Amino acid sequence: MARSLEYPGPLPKDKREPRITLFYPDWWHHHGVKMQVSKEEQDRTSKRLVIRGSAAEVVITRREEIKDRKEWFVDWKVTLYANTNFVVGKITMDERELSAAFAINDSDSGRGEFLLDKYGGDSASQGTYIRHKRFLNIPGPGTSNDGDPNVSIEINDDMKLGVSKLLFG
Repeated sequence: MARSLEYPGPLPKDKREPRITLFYPDWWHHHGVKMQVSKEEQDRTSKRLVIRGSAAEVVITRREEIKDRKEWFVDWKVTLYANTNFVVGKITMDERELSAAFAINDSDSGRGEFLLDKYGGDSASQGTYIRHKRFLNIPGPGTSNDGDPNVSIEINDDMKLGVSKLLFG
């Protein structure tokens, strides 16, 4: 019997559990457990946060206010294959996205329904992030294999504190 390639439709909102591999979603890379706040590079003015691991780095910096709207640049670099190849990316997150991405609150941008329906998770914003519990991917889901151009982060209390300082000063 031929297998249908049609999209099966959205997951019910109460059934958005991603497929779990070991203890994390199958779209998340296990190097995310190595990501930590870089204490020596943390900006004391609460305008910058650096999160670094063995193969990736994320830098969050405050963008100049645009008509009373607070936004942050999120830059990342993922090193691939023995430090000879790497990918870089840059996105902008508003207050709600940054807060939801790092599980500081349960707000959602409303721009991630497709991601949540297809991949499962707690919060998402298309082209920005997807998160399930403490497992975060920027800018979206991946294959969980080496070579993905996205960055995986296991969110911890230091990260939540650092992002809270960015958001609330």
